[in-house]
Amino acid sequence: LTVDRQEIESLRSIRSLVGEYVAQAHPKRPLSIAVFGPPGSGKSFGITRLALALRPGEIEIKEFNLSQFASTDELLSALHQVRDIGLGGRIPLVFWDEFDSDHDGPYGWLRHFLAPMQDGKFQHGDLAHPIGKAIFVFAGGTSETLEDFGKNVSQDRKRAAKVPDFVSRLKGYMNVLGPNPRADVEDPYYVLRRAILLRSMLSRDAKHVLHNGQVQIDSGVLRALLLTRIYKHGARSMESVIAMSQLAGKTRFERSSLPTEAQLDLHVDGQDFLAQVQQLQLGGEILERMARA
Repeated sequence: LTVDRQEIESLRSIRSLVGEYVAQAHPKRPLSIAVFGPPGSGKSFGITRLALALRPGEIEIKEFNLSQFASTDELLSALHQVRDIGLGGRIPLVFWDEFDSDHDGPYGWLRHFLAPMQDGKFQHGDLAHPIGKAIFVFAGGTSETLEDFGKNVSQDRKRAAKVPDFVSRLKGYMNVLGPNPRADVEDPYYVLRRAILLRSMLSRDAKHVLHNGQVQIDSGVLRALLLTRIYKHGARSMESVIAMSQLAGKTRFERSSLPTEAQLDLHVDGQDFLAQVQQLQLGGEILERMARA
């Protein structure tokens, strides 16, 4: 679920791209998509669910974090694993996390992906190994949007790092917004994004606070979860606040269930969060109905 027009259109576009690609019998190269967003925004979640829904049982997910690779040998080993999945009769959906991390300079990994993205093969020693049908998802770690990608280096450094060549090989991209308000434009919809995330997390991890499909929650707690100034680590922080709360054996999310201010400070501004809990507002009933709807 999403309420943002940009995300809706991006997801529909990527669904069409993936559906068209997996329907091809023998594509010449992998389908390359980039996903940007703040930490904890769920960059991989949407594309994973789309792909698995389109081809249930045919797709195998593989994740590699390039910031943890020390040499190109590890990248070659990862590409061999991707190739083995294809040889086994499944379609690899590969997440290259933090693909924009440094390696012998800014964006140093990009040049190593140009041949696999364009030619559908990679060189190891004297042999060229075809990758076969695969979906490459490049998840950014330093840029929150495609527009920000490469902004922190000069044009000469961008060209040397092959940033324009890399972008030209992408077939689609998505900017994931996450639970925090955008800094570049007015963003009233962040409250709805938080409400969707909150209901999903409670339905998954604390079903006992739902009664006949409605979330049983104190209006002050709900106000804080929806209106607190910032989640320091995105959706992971919202998830952590719920996990730290004492909800075991309870049928309602009460104020007494919340962790201490010091514990809250790990993931939110604890003082601001608790101030929202205590604040008296006429809109409390409206917020409570949003969570129950």
